[in-house]
Amino acid sequence: DGVFRVLSTHGDTRLGGDDIDALIAARIATALAAQGADAQTEDPFVRQALRRAAENLKIELSARAQATLHLDLGAHGSHSFAMSRGELDDLARPLVERSLASVRAALSDAELSPEDIDHVLLVGGSTRMPVVRQSLQDLMGQAPRADVDPDLAVALGAAIQADILA
Repeated sequence: DGVFRVLSTHGDTRLGGDDIDALIAARIATALAAQGADAQTEDPFVRQALRRAAENLKIELSARAQATLHLDLGAHGSHSFAMSRGELDDLARPLVERSLASVRAALSDAELSPEDIDHVLLVGGSTRMPVVRQSLQDLMGQAPRADVDPDLAVALGAAIQADILA
């Protein structure tokens, strides 16, 4: 009847999409070094370019099975790096498993099982990644709802919390 009661909450406050981006950026830097390109990872410009490129690659691989990154590092040259969704999934899987541990803990704290859950809602940009959606579906036994914008959900939740605190 439109009333929601929180039975439990759980999360890993030290885990987010930036962590996946950092893994991708490290993979790019390693690949560039293997190609003989000096990635100059101590250079703040290069580090920021790698982070931005890694995030863009993650977003592209959420919609496509393969992506090629063309990276312009200014004075450090231009380079290409290809990655498949499977490679991204393998890279992200340990972090996804950490997030699933929070889901399991929240269910346990609420004394619920996946079968007790009517709907699974995803919040946050990284929930657009197929590996996140599939892993959660495997755990919960149902596909997460796709009719809720994960970024809007975060923004609305933050606004509601800010209003409560005000």
